[in-house]
Amino acid sequence: MLLQDIDRHPEQASARMKLPGTGEMLLRPLRPDDAPMLGRYFLGLSSETVRVYGPHSFDQQTADRLCADLDSAHTLRMLGIGDSEAGAEIIAYFIVHFGVYGSDARRYQERGMPL
Repeated sequence: MLLQDIDRHPEQASARMKLPGTGEMLLRPLRPDDAPMLGRYFLGLSSETVRVYGPHSFDQQTADRLCADLDSAHTLRMLGIGDSEAGAEIIAYFIVHFGVYGSDARRYQERGMPL
């Protein structure tokens, strides 16, 4: 699958994963219709988590913007979705950045390991 196709066909970049115990999670790319669920997830994060991890703000406005401006070929935002009594809910969120940060490139270059 080509990276530029992920936003059009997120199901092709999705997989079910077994969790410890009896649980299961759907791992899939963020979709345009995920804004309400992503906002609830962001607003439910602890202040400690928000303090440590800060790629962006964790509020509904940010969730709305991220879902409206998907560009998974550049930055892939993945969700882990589990089932609860209330229905599907996000239990994991992470970002995959395609490319090399300048600081990483310098660090590897200093070690004689070209990327």
